[in-house]
Amino acid sequence: MFKRLSVVTLLMVLLIAVTVPLVSAQDDMMMGVTCDSDLILSLYVAEAHFNFANVHDMAMMGDDMGVDLSNFEYGQYASLFDSMMSMMDDSMMLPNDMGMDEAERQSMADMMVMSDEEFASAMMMDDSMMDDMAMLAPATIADEPAECTALRSELNRFYTILAYNDTMASEDAM
Repeated sequence: MFKRLSVVTLLMVLLIAVTVPLVSAQDDMMMGVTCDSDLILSLYVAEAHFNFANVHDMAMMGDDMGVDLSNFEYGQYASLFDSMMSMMDDSMMLPNDMGMDEAERQSMADMMVMSDEEFASAMMMDDSMMDDMAMLAPATIADEPAECTALRSELNRFYTILAYNDTMASEDAM
């Protein structure tokens, strides 16, 4: 009887040892990719104020190398994302699309997928301009999921395009 009880106990322990990690892994997959709060807040600002997802989707059209924006855990900012989504109109465009037309958004999308060399050239950032400038390194977070690193890189490129486009528009207005 003791042997039978020991075998049953051992089987139960093994079953629990195998089942608990599987359930935990399944819960993690259901939550999505978890990044740091600054990155998710930056994603919210990019989307709510600059229509990032639309430009991102245009850039990734036909290319599965981009990050899936729906795959991230929004954490304490989930209500902000939910509120923003409820404000979208029937065309699935945010009310605040920076007044950009389709061609301008497509131009930004095209720049999003340029190589670093093409991008630097398009931004007119040649070596002579950089001689007197310190090159700032992009933020890196040790041991973050690859999806977070990719999103961070995409947002950096997006904000850079916005900043340079804003500068060029100001110069054109003068």
